[in-house]
Amino acid sequence: MISLVRGLRRLSAVSSTLYQMILARGPISVADYMRLALTNASTGYYMNRDVFGAKGDFITSPEISQLFGEMLGIWCVHLWRENGEPSSFRLVELGPGRGTLASDVVRLSRQFSGFDEALKVDMVEISPKMQELQRKALENFDKDTSSFRWFDSIQALPVESSSFTVFLAHEFFDALPVYQFVLTRRGWREILVDVVSNEAGGFRFVKAPGPTPALGFMENRVLPADLEALEVCPSAGLVTLEICRHLSCAKGAALVIDYGRDGPGGLTLRGFRKHSLHDVLLEPGSVDLTADVDFSYIKEFVGSSAKCLGPMTQREFLKKMGIDVRLRALEANASEDVAKDLHSGYNMLVGSTAMGSRFKVMTIISNGMVYPYPFLN
Repeated sequence: MISLVRGLRRLSAVSSTLYQMILARGPISVADYMRLALTNASTGYYMNRDVFGAKGDFITSPEISQLFGEMLGIWCVHLWRENGEPSSFRLVELGPGRGTLASDVVRLSRQFSGFDEALKVDMVEISPKMQELQRKALENFDKDTSSFRWFDSIQALPVESSSFTVFLAHEFFDALPVYQFVLTRRGWREILVDVVSNEAGGFRFVKAPGPTPALGFMENRVLPADLEALEVCPSAGLVTLEICRHLSCAKGAALVIDYGRDGPGGLTLRGFRKHSLHDVLLEPGSVDLTADVDFSYIKEFVGSSAKCLGPMTQREFLKKMGIDVRLRALEANASEDVAKDLHSGYNMLVGSTAMGSRFKVMTIISNGMVYPYPFLN
């Protein structure tokens, strides 16, 4: 038995729900634990609070520097031009946070005649609180209100074959629930979440004593011979299938930016609170839970319906998109303090020991589409 035990003196609303569920059903999957802790309608971590920025639990690239959003905006403009400057360009952002990235793209679009008129933005966001912040971020742009729409799931997103469609998934896949497995002498076994006792004693990880239905997610997967632990994210596969469904009907692409690896690996689930690592089993509902993305797993669901290119490092992507040139242009007209902040943000985004190497960038494009820069071969 995995002896990771966490104690709780008082039960939060999420903890109470988890206790009741486990006592009634027995140990639950790590995926169910994540799903309830993060997106429970009334008490989930993401649902009713602003978790981003200095006052939150973590900070994302768009919040670090405008350079990031501008480079993604340039990538969108390039796609628009390379594909005949379509009159309708639909940008779909998955998990848009505060709306900072979408705002940067919309602001940059003003510099490109035709693209600004063609651009409309769809936001896929489950959290009412985040939707509120996103609306505030976009309300100052003088665009028709129909240019901005919100959907609470990718399944609710309508297919629009007449629009060139681009999905942006920045730090989206890492928050999707994962199942965990460990190799034992009796074969692969699922890791589950159990209570420490029938009283308010906290949660612990345990190994399932026998095969569970979730082992089906590992069928037909080619795994390294020395692999002893594995995370699988079926929700990532379902999202990818939905993206490919759109790209098979409407010409377009998806850009996936997240930390992870291009192949199966070990157990990476971790928690963050106030910008520091935090026990994933302690205070569920008040902690960000995240796991590395397996880009090779996403590729398996693309199949023949579209084409996958990459991943490359975020450093390589941003530099090829011209982030150095843009930094120099902004610094030339900035005060000393602003220039210092710009350079600090730049170093975080492209630093070889920071986000620059940790984050990967991959694109999925419609069949028959010209390879977009910088994914040329």
